[in-house]
Amino acid sequence: TSNQAVGDQYLAEVKGMLLQNYNLPAGIAPDQISTAPEIRFHISADGTLTDIKLSKSSGNGFVDDACVQAAQLTRKVGPPPPTVRGIRVACEK
Repeated sequence: TSNQAVGDQYLAEVKGMLLQNYNLPAGIAPDQISTAPEIRFHISADGTLTDIKLSKSSGNGFVDDACVQAAQLTRKVGPPPPTVRGIRVACEK
């Protein structure tokens, strides 16, 4: 449906913004991470990211923290379509 397409496009844009702020800790290469960390958060009507939480650990606390920090640095995205309120994003490089 068109609502699904709008929601999917919005989620792709949000993930893209987050990954721009995702930086692996010094000394860690992407191929050293067997499981990408995953975060979840809510998006308020004005696009503010709230309730940011790690939902799946990579097994490395520094990598997990970098994923959470990516969302904290992003802070705000465009207002979500009515069908989107909360999402999960895997931090992958």
